[in-house]
Amino acid sequence: MRLAAQIKRLFRNLLRRDQLESVLDEELNGYIDEMAARKVRAGMAPAEARRQARSEAGGLEQVKEEVREAWLGNAIETAIRDVRYACRAMASAAVALARPHRVRTSGRAWRRRRRRRARRSARSAGSERSAGACLDRRRGGR
Repeated sequence: MRLAAQIKRLFRNLLRRDQLESVLDEELNGYIDEMAARKVRAGMAPAEARRQARSEAGGLEQVKEEVREAWLGNAIETAIRDVRYACRAMASAAVALARPHRVRTSGRAWRRRRRRRARRSARSAGSERSAGACLDRRRGGR
């Protein structure tokens, strides 16, 4: 095949994907209908003939996927799809990392943090009370 024809086919496959999909559907349905007609002529019931034709052809979606893989430009489209997915994943990860997470811990860590805050506030207020005294006072002690 000439290079110009391959390039033309590549662009057609990339830009007119919906048209190719409809042609593929028509071809597969025509093939199934033809197989079913042969079976009906052989004496089978129409519904049974169509069911057997579909089962002999295999899963239509699997056949479609095999045909799509053979199309020129499929690797480019797959690469573009992968890049778009990676960009979406990185953007969502960046949003998740930028979001502040505050987890209230229980027990010792939480009390330790409260004592530090009490000490800082006592220092900044110029109070001569100790942090322990501040906490005792809040608890109803001294």
